[in-house]
Amino acid sequence: MQQNKNEPVNVAEFSHKGSLGSLVNKAKTYNLINDKLVPLLPPSLATIRLSTIDEKTATFVACDQSVAFKARQQEKLVLETLQKLDDLSHINKINVKVDSK
Repeated sequence: MQQNKNEPVNVAEFSHKGSLGSLVNKAKTYNLINDKLVPLLPPSLATIRLSTIDEKTATFVACDQSVAFKARQQEKLVLETLQKLDDLSHINKINVKVDSK
């Protein structure tokens, strides 16, 4: 199936092969985790999003410095909440970064 370069790609029909497909699958997984995680967090942390998991470390992105600070202050709560989800009990550290847009 060839597609015109100017036509948008429908991700639902995207062939998940190769490194790009792997990245798409990871993004879908992180989105599902975020959908489960956010309702369990306090409202002050509702805007943080899981960005990546590297071995035993989860990295979150915050929308601004104040939210990142709050997440760092409540690191234990965020970590314990994350560990309750989808076999993520192996995570033992979190990082919180700020989206610098």
